[in-house]
Amino acid sequence: MLPGRGRNRFLLHRRRRHLHFASVQIQRSQEVPSCSRLTRPVTLLHKATGRTDQVDYHISYFGNHGGRRKACMRGGLSRGKIHATWCWLFLAGVCFIPCRVVTVNRLQRLIEWYFEVPTAEPGQGTAWEIVARDTTAGGLPGGLVGLGMLGIAAIVWLYRRQGRSLPRGTRATLTALRVASLLLLLLMVSGLALSVQRTGLPYLVLMVDTSASMGSVDQYSSPTYAEPARRWLAEKKLAEASRLEIAKSVLLDSRANLLRTLGTRYRLKAYTFDDTVAPLTSSGGDELQPVEQALKELQPNGIETRPAPCLQKIYEEFRGATPAGIVLLTDGVASRSASERTSAAAEQANLQAIPIYSVGLGSSDPERDLELTDVLAERLAILGDPLLFSARVRSWGVKDEKVKATLRRVGETEVLATAEVQPTTNPFSIELLTVPQVEGDQEYEITIVPVTGESTVENNSLKSSVSVRRTKIRVLLVERAPRWEFRHLKPLLERDEMIELKTVLQDSDIDFVQEDRTALAGYPTQQDELEKFDVVILGDVDLAFFNPQSFAHLRSFVAEQGGGLLLIAGEKHNPKSFQGTPLEVLCPVDLETLTLPAREVTLGLGFQLEPTPDGRTQTFLRLDDQMADPAALWRSLPDLHWAWNVGKCKPGAVTLAVQSNRFSDSGKMPVLVWQRFGAGQVLFHATDEMWQWRQGREDAVYGRYWGQVLRQLCRAKLLGAERTLKLTSDRPVYTIGESVRLMARSRGGVGGEAETLVAIVERSGGERRRVTLERVGESGSQYEAVLPMEPVGQYQAWIESADSPSPTDPCRFRVEIPNRELRERAGNHEDLRETARITHGKFYHWTEAGQLARELPEGRPVAETAAELIPLWKRWELVVLLLACLTAEWLIRKRARLA
Repeated sequence: MLPGRGRNRFLLHRRRRHLHFASVQIQRSQEVPSCSRLTRPVTLLHKATGRTDQVDYHISYFGNHGGRRKACMRGGLSRGKIHATWCWLFLAGVCFIPCRVVTVNRLQRLIEWYFEVPTAEPGQGTAWEIVARDTTAGGLPGGLVGLGMLGIAAIVWLYRRQGRSLPRGTRATLTALRVASLLLLLLMVSGLALSVQRTGLPYLVLMVDTSASMGSVDQYSSPTYAEPARRWLAEKKLAEASRLEIAKSVLLDSRANLLRTLGTRYRLKAYTFDDTVAPLTSSGGDELQPVEQALKELQPNGIETRPAPCLQKIYEEFRGATPAGIVLLTDGVASRSASERTSAAAEQANLQAIPIYSVGLGSSDPERDLELTDVLAERLAILGDPLLFSARVRSWGVKDEKVKATLRRVGETEVLATAEVQPTTNPFSIELLTVPQVEGDQEYEITIVPVTGESTVENNSLKSSVSVRRTKIRVLLVERAPRWEFRHLKPLLERDEMIELKTVLQDSDIDFVQEDRTALAGYPTQQDELEKFDVVILGDVDLAFFNPQSFAHLRSFVAEQGGGLLLIAGEKHNPKSFQGTPLEVLCPVDLETLTLPAREVTLGLGFQLEPTPDGRTQTFLRLDDQMADPAALWRSLPDLHWAWNVGKCKPGAVTLAVQSNRFSDSGKMPVLVWQRFGAGQVLFHATDEMWQWRQGREDAVYGRYWGQVLRQLCRAKLLGAERTLKLTSDRPVYTIGESVRLMARSRGGVGGEAETLVAIVERSGGERRRVTLERVGESGSQYEAVLPMEPVGQYQAWIESADSPSPTDPCRFRVEIPNRELRERAGNHEDLRETARITHGKFYHWTEAGQLARELPEGRPVAETAAELIPLWKRWELVVLLLACLTAEWLIRKRARLA
């Protein structure tokens, strides 16, 4: 018998290729069971110890599908019974173990050969199924099953009754033969057939996030992933890698070779997604080389991230062909709302039995960062004129903290201006004001002071170039009579060294012209005479003193030459008498809605000038250097009493200041109204009492106001004098997906008869490209071009010229990511974990992605061909078996002398 402490192994044949094992193990019941694997030959190992005590033994064997079955035997351990034990083991192996001496592969090849089925190609499989035909209702022949059961019961009852005198073995044999004959008949009647179908590798969906947030470069501070991330990046020789670059490396790494591993085990379907989902390659085939090439060329330029709708489209596409799973490489960020997160589509994936395996990219740690995205400033400044820099800042993780900015000239340590704000929006703006004291081309640097724990400071500074000119402003002041505004304004402008003043006084005599060095005999009647000035100030003038050509000259001066026009209202003529004349189009207010204020109103309570939100943003309306509250000084100025009641401004006009306590139907009554007219600007004063600001302050406020206003109005004219071909963009800031419109306007015949112009567009730190601008409009002086979507970054553009190959006063604009896409910089890994839990998948941090291939499910093979039915019911083998059973039964009955 078996030894007391020994172990016998019955080792059976192993399935070749599929590595399925069957084993038998005999173990004493007091010992811990252990499993024995098979080797190719059938062997029996036995070690005897000579013990003869009686003991219970358990026989355990393992089928090919992992199921474990047990049988118990009781026997002694005498050596005389070893032969019986071997026999018992042999019977146990034959009766209980699904031993495959002929492997499944050999059996499959034998069946395919016998039924003349073509051999499967590499990567293919064969699905076998026994089916029956029901000619009445379809499906399984339930009636025949019931009939067969009744027939079997009748056969058993019949032989029990007729064969009582027969030996038990003979009776059992006859019963079995009769039952076999009945079953063969029923199988033939049921239309038994063998269904053969070719299958291929199961589907696996690979989705790579290409939204703009995947371009972020993360700083890893979590103790769990900081060191693995550092080692991983060091192994791949990546000092700094964006999330998308890490995703590419995870898939294409030559050592792990994850993409090729997945491609050999599955039929891989690769997609990219951001706001929509699209196949990674257009070919739609299963080859991996196009997929690898397409992965290398991916760029993070998606405008939005909408994971849930993209997953919904994948579910629809694979309805009826369930993939083994979905592998998602993403940071988990949904840019629109929580309803479009990955987990929002997890329930449907669970219903369709599709597990989602997510590789979380980026860092889920909250990040603190300030990014200076843009700086707006005038390209041309006049020496001594206030210069405003508006810095646009975007923040992450910085809340309830003040942000400080500084302004310096590049290469110098002196701080020219500082500003500190408490952000209430994101992004927010910081304004810095300085007065240039040095003539020439200046380069300024704006820097955001880093906050505590800021992840990166490289994006905290930007530079801006400004050309500072020492240029005198040529001003023509025209008045009917020397009213109070004229008496205060004229000497002020005469004292300003940067202003060259000429005056025309309609009611003056010849002595005034001879005695006053600024006086002119009359208003300029020729176009070239008017073009000598940069700004024209019209007071309460009488239009009867003008010839008809003067109106056309003034309009051309503003619209085409870029000159500035300032209208100071009066009680008699300006601006009411302009109605119906060519000057009406120059006025920014609707003249039909103007009314004079009642006398009791002007003699009563006065009003203060109150800057509007648009006015507070204008540099030329800043009367001091207080940046926190630019309108604070306005509230301390003396009251004014008289002003026209302006009912309505023209479309496109901007109200800069209003009366603090007087209202019209549309709100507070406008006093300062500005509009752009062609290339120039027009400013309207509804009052002539600005001189009241000199009370107690002399020229501190009054002088600063007029100096800044005149410099603002002359700016376009001075730019036109320096450059007669001007290139501009329709906006300074664009988002990905928007088109950039470039416009060039020629003056003085520059551009000639050319139908096109060529502009150079250069991305900061990137390549240059040439853009063709085509002539538009009837004037022939306007050229335009529309650029397609550009990558994120700072751009400058200029007209190509042989005389000036480098940019001269270029047009600058910025292309940036939509704010909603970068609202959250941290990856949303918790949502990816929740998705894995719901769908019975798994979440991997990108440093753990090497485990993915080992833990993916095998999946369901995909049917590649229609099922082929091989009829079995009419084959001659069944007829032979039926005849053999009937013949054998007849012979046995004959021998047993039964009827």
